[in-house]
Amino acid sequence: MEVHHHPDLHHKKKNFKEYFLEFLMILIKTTQVSFGKYLAMTTCTACHGPDVKGEEGFSPDLIIAAAYKREEFFKLIRTGVAPGGRNLGKMSLVAKADLCYLNNKEINCICAYLQTKPLNY
Repeated sequence: MEVHHHPDLHHKKKNFKEYFLEFLMILIKTTQVSFGKYLAMTTCTACHGPDVKGEEGFSPDLIIAAAYKREEFFKLIRTGVAPGGRNLGKMSLVAKADLCYLNNKEINCICAYLQTKPLNY
């Protein structure tokens, strides 16, 4: 297979260090997302179902959380309060009783995982 490059694009050659740093960033992000999936599958599925798509009449699809800003997501996990100050009932109870034990890195990983889920998964 022949690869054609656009004639007007000139790529700056990267040195080993730049390639290595790029590799590390991809590895870290992949690890973060994988750990976030593990945490979501072990922490969130009791209420949001085995695929975290929600349980009709009980809990929403967690894809909604992917739209939250990171600080809003942290507030939701720590307090159960959604953006705009909405009290989420059951989520508020679960956040205060169980999710409050998650550390910042764990919450970041869950957030990273949820942000990788396509809207129509």
